[in-house]
Amino acid sequence: LQSDFYVGAEINLHKHRFTLLQADEYTLRLMEEEKHLHPMSDVGYILQQLRESVDADKKAELGKSLADADESGAGFLPYPA
Repeated sequence: LQSDFYVGAEINLHKHRFTLLQADEYTLRLMEEEKHLHPMSDVGYILQQLRESVDADKKAELGKSLADADESGAGFLPYPA
C-alpha cells in the first residue's frame, strides 16, 4: 500500500529489511498534499498522536523546548536541507 511508505518506515522485500530514511522535497510535498493516501504525512494526524502519547507533565517541558528552538519566534522550526 502507498500508506506503508513514509520516512522512518521499515519495508521488507524478499527477506531484506529496508528503512526509509529520507525523501526528496517533491515526494514530501506530494505526500502532504495527498494525506488521505499518506496519513503519516498528515500534520493533523501527527498532532493527534503526539497529544495522545505525551502526558501532562511533559507537555509543558516539550512546549518550552520547542519555543526555545524557535529562535525567530515565527512559530516554525527550521528543517535542515
